[in-house]
Amino acid sequence: MDPELKQEFEQLRQDMDRRFDAVDRRFEQLRLDTDRRFDAVLELISQVAQRVDSRFDALVTDVDQRFEKIDNRLERMDNRLAIMDTRMAAMDMNIASFHKALDGQERFLSTLKSTQMGQQKAIDSLIARVSKLEPPERH
Repeated sequence: MDPELKQEFEQLRQDMDRRFDAVDRRFEQLRLDTDRRFDAVLELISQVAQRVDSRFDALVTDVDQRFEKIDNRLERMDNRLAIMDTRMAAMDMNIASFHKALDGQERFLSTLKSTQMGQQKAIDSLIARVSKLEPPERH
């Protein structure tokens, strides 16, 4: 082979090696930059996840507290309803005794009315009989 051609090939090879080395260095730099950026993105994602987690925990705590308050209110309402239920049962018993007393009074008044009607008929009958027997008096 011709020495000039050989030298030209050698220069081309060296030039290509330099270019490939430059490309390799550039790829290595790109890989390092990409790794750094990827690490930064991972850190940002981790921070966002921590924020979301802490806010979610705060939300869960708030919801739990609200449910606890509602449970306490419902328990107090249950207690009040139980007291009211007892009072209503006592009132029902009182009302039942009032009804029983009223029924007795109604029977008594009905009997009394029947007796008075019978007495009035008897009085009317006696007046009619007496007026037949005696003439009316004149003053």
